[in-house]
This record gives sequence, structure tokens and C-alpha cells, in this order.
Amino acid sequence: MILIVDDKPENIYSLKILLESRKLSVDTALSGEEALKKILVNNYSLIILDVQMPGMDGFEVAESLSGLKKSQNIPIIFLSAVNTNKQFIIKGYESGGIDYLTKPVDSDILLLKVNTFTKLYEQTKELNEIQAVLREEIEIRKKVQTELKQKIEQLHSTLEALPLIAFTSDLYGNIDFVNGHEDHCHCLVSLGVDQTIKMIMQLIKGEAAFWFNQQHFVKHKLEWQDEYFAVSVSESQIETVRNYIKNQEEHHKHKTFQQEYDEFMIKYGFEKFKD
Repeated sequence: MILIVDDKPENIYSLKILLESRKLSVDTALSGEEALKKILVNNYSLIILDVQMPGMDGFEVAESLSGLKKSQNIPIIFLSAVNTNKQFIIKGYESGGIDYLTKPVDSDILLLKVNTFTKLYEQTKELNEIQAVLREEIEIRKKVQTELKQKIEQLHSTLEALPLIAFTSDLYGNIDFVNGHEDHCHCLVSLGVDQTIKMIMQLIKGEAAFWFNQQHFVKHKLEWQDEYFAVSVSESQIETVRNYIKNQEEHHKHKTFQQEYDEFMIKYGFEKFKD
């Protein structure tokens, strides 16, 4: 809708007839004050504003509109029969006008400008609405990604706490997390009366390698190293060992597994041997 603002009813009438003849929706105001009240409650795509009016003149109305979020982007065409020199035209643009026409106005030129500015305003408005929707979608995606990241971190923390090795994979079957360390893993095992450490290690390695290779997670087959290190843990120390296993990543930031292994062998006088 287009708003015509002029203190002379006869000027409003002629412009209104011209615009409505082109199937354009028109509203009118007889003063700057009335125009501001209407703009607060209605939506306009263009304002045709007379410069010389009692009370608030056209420049004051435009400056007021530029300070309101709702109206600051509405295009304004100034019309003037009196203030036609350069300084007033410049003031019109500075106060927020998009064009400045002098009376009498060529109707064809006015209609051309009206059609151009209204289309431009509507297209800009539509573009801003699309951008607002996109920004909202981006924020929603960011929130979802943050929540997903937190859930993955919680899952990894849970896996870290497991006494046996575990892993997760993505949609394509690629491994993305293991709860051991880059060169070793820890297992806390309760032996049965008829079981030996050697038997348990063979079971763990055999079953794990068989299952892993059946899933085809990687191109090459999983093969365990021959070596393993086993110690006996009393029931009173089980919780301590569990906590040690949980904190492998943080622990090995300060000391590698090989350093820890060598120190342990020397400290307790262990000897390395093969089964």
C-alpha cells in the first residue's frame, strides 16, 4: 500500500486517482502527525510526501521515520512546488528520501518511479525475511550440533570408563574412538579357577580380531602383537586399577606407555619373557 501525505486535499485527490487507475492500493494523510500515526499501525511499501506542510514538514516526517525500525527502510518520494532549489533537494536526500520531484509532476514519470520503488521495497523485504529464516535455521543447526557434540563426548566418557576395550564408528563404518591409548589397551579380567592369563589373552585376541575383521572396518586385517603385560590385582586395589584405566588419555600426556613400562619393570625387578 502507498501512503500519500499532503496538507491540501485537492493534491491528494489527483494523486490518489492516478495511482488507483493503475490498480495500486492507496492511503492518505493530511499532516505529518497523522502520517506518523498511520505508519505505526499500517504497512506501506512507498510514501509520497509533500515538503511544505504546516506543523511537521516533510523533512521532519522523514527524519522521524528513519529513526523507527518499522519504517526506516520504506522508500520516500518528496514532492514540492515551492522548495525547488538545490539545497532543499539535497536536504531531502539527507533526511531519508529516495527521490525528490518538483510540481507539477509528469504523471508517467511518477508512475514509473512508483512502480520501481515499490517493487524494489517488496523484493528487499522478501529477501530480508528469507535471510531471517536462514539465520534462524543456522542457529538451530548450531544448537543441534552442540547438543550432538555433548552427547558424543558423554558417550566417549562412558566408553573410557569401561574396563575392556571398546570403540564407536561412523555411518560408513570408520572407527572414530577407542578407549585405550594409541599403542596399547588395558583389560581388567577376573580369572576363573580353570583359567590362565595365557588362555584369556588368546581368547581376547582371537575373538576380537575375528569379529573386527568380519566387520571390514579397515582395509587391512587386525593382528595383535605378541606381547602383553599381566599383573595380579588384589580385591582391595580393583577400584584403583579401574580409575587408572579410565584416565589413560590424561595420564599419557605426561608419560608414554613405553616410559611407564620400562620404569615399572626396573622398579619391581620384573623380567621380560615369552610364553
